[in-house]
Amino acid sequence: TEIYTLSLHDALPIFFSVDLGGGNFRYGSTFFTGQTTDLQAPIINNPFSPESKYASLGVGITYQQTRRLSYSLFGSGFLVRYNYPNAIGTTGVSGGAAVNYRLTSRDTVSVSYSHGFYNYQRNAGQAQIDNYTVSLTHGFKNHWVGSIYAGAARSNSSGTALLPVDFLVGNETIGGYVLGHFSQTVYIPSFGGTVSHSFR
Repeated sequence: TEIYTLSLHDALPIFFSVDLGGGNFRYGSTFFTGQTTDLQAPIINNPFSPESKYASLGVGITYQQTRRLSYSLFGSGFLVRYNYPNAIGTTGVSGGAAVNYRLTSRDTVSVSYSHGFYNYQRNAGQAQIDNYTVSLTHGFKNHWVGSIYAGAARSNSSGTALLPVDFLVGNETIGGYVLGHFSQTVYIPSFGGTVSHSFR
């Protein structure tokens, strides 16, 4: 939810915004949009935790150089925690910049780049994501706004994870952990769109 927006347009063509969010996912969640290049191993919700808690904070600033051209800087941070013992949560920060150009009174095109860093608890590893995006926004009548975007991301993750497992020995179940090393770099295309409506 956007909780604060300040415009200094009368003095300076600068706009600030702050976004704060938090919540609780039932039945667990990875918090990220599920994307994979392996069709045999799709990403699913966290199977060990019945719920996931998260919090996020984002800030942004836009400088309006001319009536058509503006520049934006943005950054955010978040954390995700699970409610089962020895869980591996995630803490992440990201930041980026965008150039926006108004083609007409209703159409704006934007080119953006962002970099994110994510750290996993218990020294399980880390991930870095570079994202490049081009978007087009159109303002319709009656306060409706639509946008589409397309781009690509480079994701690199590495580390060591302890995964909780149960071993069945005869009729007895013994709890333990499996040590797993991982290191992977993938390139992921991305696309999507949004539709929003403003009330008076």
